[in-house]
Amino acid sequence: MPHRFIAVLCILLLSILALPPAVAASEIRPLTLDGALQAAYEEGPGAAKARLELAEMLLRAADLEHQHRLGPPGRQSISVQFDLGTFGEWLEENTEDYQPPRMTIPLGGPSDMEKAQIEEILPIQFASLRNTAKAAFAQRMSGVRTGIVEAYHRLILSREEVKLRIAAVERLQVQLGHVRAMYDRGVVPELDVIGVDAALASARADLFDARESADLAQASLNSSLGQPLDTRHEPVTDASPDNAVEADLRTDILEAREASAEVIALRGQLEVAEKELELFRSIKGTYSARRAYRERELAVQRKQIELRDAEGNAEMAIWAIRSRIARATQGIVAREQGVAAARRGLEVARLKYGAGMVTISEVLEAESNLLGAELAHLSVSVDLMAARADRNTLLGRVGPHVEETMAGIEAEIEELR
Repeated sequence: MPHRFIAVLCILLLSILALPPAVAASEIRPLTLDGALQAAYEEGPGAAKARLELAEMLLRAADLEHQHRLGPPGRQSISVQFDLGTFGEWLEENTEDYQPPRMTIPLGGPSDMEKAQIEEILPIQFASLRNTAKAAFAQRMSGVRTGIVEAYHRLILSREEVKLRIAAVERLQVQLGHVRAMYDRGVVPELDVIGVDAALASARADLFDARESADLAQASLNSSLGQPLDTRHEPVTDASPDNAVEADLRTDILEAREASAEVIALRGQLEVAEKELELFRSIKGTYSARRAYRERELAVQRKQIELRDAEGNAEMAIWAIRSRIARATQGIVAREQGVAAARRGLEVARLKYGAGMVTISEVLEAESNLLGAELAHLSVSVDLMAARADRNTLLGRVGPHVEETMAGIEAEIEELR
């Protein structure tokens, strides 16, 4: 019987060892930032929603253009005959070829002149609608990109925090061993052992929280990528496009203006308003015509002001982003110096404690200062990555996949037209 049990146990062990890695343990897949972005653009829920909205906007624009191609209706009217009573009867009896008076009353629809105006204005409006739709899609995809970049780096940094906290636990374990040895020799009181033991328990609890946060960061990234939440990734960070040196301010401002959906929409609206003003320029005979011309003058002025405001908003946003990047870059340098100083402070505190010059509380404080400095360095790194991602959003840098998607959807709409 014992031999049979051992044989069965060996068979089970061999079967477990023979399982593929994906079954025996959760498979870990390497993932670059570019790979994450590509997956999000192709399968992510945010990108799918943006594609749907673009298709709907382009379809509405195509509907309007199709209605226009059918031809705008002419001016419709009715003819009303006036009843002159007995005087009308007398005129009919005594006037050759008498026709009762009639009045034509327009019911609506454009006149010939208005139809000519529509023919000139509508193509501009259609082009503006399509450009606005594409700009809105590009900006939405920029937002998707920013979310993926932040989630990707949040995963990296949460795992780095786990590593830092593991190192802190290991340092405290070593410290606890030293203090216990000193206590056994009667050099330090038992209170020192209790203090280090309590610090170690707290550090282990913090490590547990950090691991949970890292798992949550992984699940959040997977959700954005449209992948199962339990998928495991190993971020590869050696080829991040966000580590490139920023261009000069003027170049950033020009790029941000060209990428802003609000600026693009207002430029199209201004072009339409200016065209309407041009068409009404020679029609100022009656009060209503003069009033219509003045309305269009004011409409042009309003769109000019709104466009300047939108361009100013894009410029201020770039100023703010570049300021964040500069502050975070300097902050990283300062935090690195802080980590080095805290590490040296811990070494000194340990030496002094071994020489009986300081208490254990000062060593534990130096340990806490080092971990705090390391976490602060990580926090500034997150700020820098987020600022760079926000800058890319403002500049409309979403990659060739987005351009291909827009072209494909436009081609589908064109087939309907």
